[in-house]
Amino acid sequence: ATEPEQEHVDAVNQEVQRQRESGLDIDWVAVSWAVGLSELDCLELCRFSEGKARWTYDPDTFSKRMADRMGVFIAEHYPPPAAPNFNAVSNYMWIDINDCIRMVGMLCEEFEWTDEVKARVARLREEGMSYKEIARQLSPKLTADSITQCIHSTRRPPRHVPLTSEEKQRVRSIVEENSGKVSFRETMELVKREFVCPKRRAVAFCRADAYAASNPFYKARLEAADKDQIARDILSGATTAAEVAQTLDVPAGLVAKTVHMFQSRMYSSSWTDKEVEQLLEYTRTHTPPYNWKTFSALLGTKSARQCQTRYSRTLQPSRLRPAPPEG
Repeated sequence: ATEPEQEHVDAVNQEVQRQRESGLDIDWVAVSWAVGLSELDCLELCRFSEGKARWTYDPDTFSKRMADRMGVFIAEHYPPPAAPNFNAVSNYMWIDINDCIRMVGMLCEEFEWTDEVKARVARLREEGMSYKEIARQLSPKLTADSITQCIHSTRRPPRHVPLTSEEKQRVRSIVEENSGKVSFRETMELVKREFVCPKRRAVAFCRADAYAASNPFYKARLEAADKDQIARDILSGATTAAEVAQTLDVPAGLVAKTVHMFQSRMYSSSWTDKEVEQLLEYTRTHTPPYNWKTFSALLGTKSARQCQTRYSRTLQPSRLRPAPPEG
């Protein structure tokens, strides 16, 4: 430090020491007036540290009020991205500077969920400790919800194990090499032999179904079977996509895609007066629960969901407003 700066440091230290020896809490406003500097400058320059308290995290004695007080001071004088001056923080709180650094890190930095921490959480939970108490044991910034998420993420197995690029290419090759040579079911058996892990095998099956759905051979086979009529039969409930896929020896994903495209092409969102009248006539001549799939097949221009939604939201008697009284 330069000579003028050292003079300021000495002046601040002497005033702080005088107040401490008087048995009083440090009045930084008085220190500021005595040395002719701002309060923040005095806090940053002071090197007198005798009698500073220690502050280690103890869940039983931790004071959130002290933590909030320190956080307000840092936010007011050292807003991001500025780094806090821990000497000033230490003097303001009159706590050991190393303890302040550790506490700021504990309160402000992202909590790290290491394997050791997760194991400790599991052990404490097995001992019967509540989520709230476990959170207090680990960190002042954790909550019961944080512990709940940790436990669930630890217990929850991965939804699937993704395939590597080489494995995807192998699945594609199996589908392309065997399309038209063996049945689709036998092709899936060949895919099954490539994967021992059940989870990876399930992912491989989905991948093989997707590859087969875009294969020209299976598309042509479904086209030859009148795919529009197949879609109508599925939508009317006469059959299912799985049954059609098994009968025609095509992937189920291709059948489902065909039905979806048929719906998009054939079923408009707007209703004509004739369609509404047919819907009302059907509900008058039948008793609930209505078979919307059957009516959809009879109507031919709306899906079962569209029919159900139209009736329940706008045409159902309980939804209709009563006519205003005459006169």
